[in-house]
Amino acid sequence: SLTVVQDAVEFAWERTGTIGEAREAGQLVARNDGRYVEEIAVSPTTGRVRVSLGPSVPGAAGKQILLAPAVDEDRRVRWMCVPVDIPVRYLPATCRR
Repeated sequence: SLTVVQDAVEFAWERTGTIGEAREAGQLVARNDGRYVEEIAVSPTTGRVRVSLGPSVPGAAGKQILLAPAVDEDRRVRWMCVPVDIPVRYLPATCRR
């Protein structure tokens, strides 16, 4: 579900050259996947995605993951995952690398 928000940020970058137009996608993901995702906030200026995990993630409910986009030398968006207070076993696969 996080990839929906990441894709929206990347699309905004490709379309406008700015990274901040994905907040609606984040809210949609949170509404559609409320068991695993309690809230998603997307910064309108940086495109950073802050995810608060929902009640179906035992041991990690309410904890957060920060996904930070960066543009590489080929002008492609790359993501850095920063688990704020989440044990590794509860992280999505993209955050375990």
